[in-house]
Amino acid sequence: MVVMKFGGASLKDATSVRKVSEIIETYSDTPLVLVVSAMAKTTNALERLSEAACDVNAHLADERYREICDFHNQMCQDLFTNPEHAVFQDLEYFLHEIRKIIDGILLLEDFPDRTYDRIVSYGELISSKILYHYLVDQGYSIQWADARKLIRTDSDFRSAEVNYQYTRPAVLEAATTLVHDHTLLLTQGFIGSNAEGRTTTLGREGSDYSAAILAGILQAEKLIIWKDVPGLMSSDPRSDIHAVVLPEVNYEQAVSMSFFGATVIHPKTLQPLRNAGIPLFVKSFLSPDLPGTRIQLEAPPLPMLVRNERFHQCRIVFNRRDFSFMDADHASSLLRRFSKFGVQINYCLIAARDLTLITDMQHTGVLKLLEDIESDYQYTTDINLKLVSLEFPDTLPPEMPSGEGEILRIEGNRLHFLKQM
Repeated sequence: MVVMKFGGASLKDATSVRKVSEIIETYSDTPLVLVVSAMAKTTNALERLSEAACDVNAHLADERYREICDFHNQMCQDLFTNPEHAVFQDLEYFLHEIRKIIDGILLLEDFPDRTYDRIVSYGELISSKILYHYLVDQGYSIQWADARKLIRTDSDFRSAEVNYQYTRPAVLEAATTLVHDHTLLLTQGFIGSNAEGRTTTLGREGSDYSAAILAGILQAEKLIIWKDVPGLMSSDPRSDIHAVVLPEVNYEQAVSMSFFGATVIHPKTLQPLRNAGIPLFVKSFLSPDLPGTRIQLEAPPLPMLVRNERFHQCRIVFNRRDFSFMDADHASSLLRRFSKFGVQINYCLIAARDLTLITDMQHTGVLKLLEDIESDYQYTTDINLKLVSLEFPDTLPPEMPSGEGEILRIEGNRLHFLKQM
């Protein structure tokens, strides 16, 4: 059994959807589980729609809602020639649900996290239904499964944790007919539900993680994530013309790369795969015959220097107003407040009287966090930074490139530093 995940860039238009069918055809002798993201930038569009409603801007909300409707209706018209096709009924149902939620936000002037999870989930639901109907028309035997009935989570909306005690049997039951009946199972990434049946999400860009959860439970032969890039790269090809594809890396190297800026895979994706010993392939959707990158337990030493970068970083140095030491209680209190406001910590350094944390400066929760803690802590900030991680081949010592910035830490063959953007 093989699990495949198709991201939004792989489903951005009718041509891309047809390409998905072509890729699946090359695995016709293998039971497949397909996990899909929302099409193109639909999640972003749903977020912008919700923001307009939260600002009680009905005119802008109507405009953004219509853009979402027009995009998906055009997608269906390009794929299905019959205007009475069942796909249009499914699409209309989901769009109507979105409209009801937006009207509720406008009326109540409230947008809690549980409502966020509910509205953004429709990107994946619509995407999977359109692909489902297209594959049925192409003659595939396929099951459509609602991921909210498969992935049980806690109630930490926007970043829910998986409850494997419920999820495991639900996934195994959904997959029982795959091997014997040669069917495909198609479901959504990113979404689940809590014990009360409320929709939850696994964190932004969490579709890779969903696919890894399913692959681990099903003991899949491998997980293939289809991207619009040829694999994991030695550096960002947009800024480095010498960047090359890394043919093989191990799980630890991949975790470090993804955490420090390689956006090709979600950092949480690798845990369930490593625990189950399942290899992950990152392959090019545009050139599926290319080998891509294989991520597994063991891999040869890196053949070259690997560079990853996080942009728009903010360094915040906290210390107690009463000049007390930054002990474990104070540090844990600060870390809990970061979690409370959903602000991810990208780097942490603790000293006797201060705690240094580095985070994305563009995160909407940062200002709220600082307002919340200013009565207990004083702080200084340094903005417009770039957090850089270098991993050196075993044959080279980790050395700071001249004129680059400020070293944060050297660990083994990895070097982390900050520099101004």
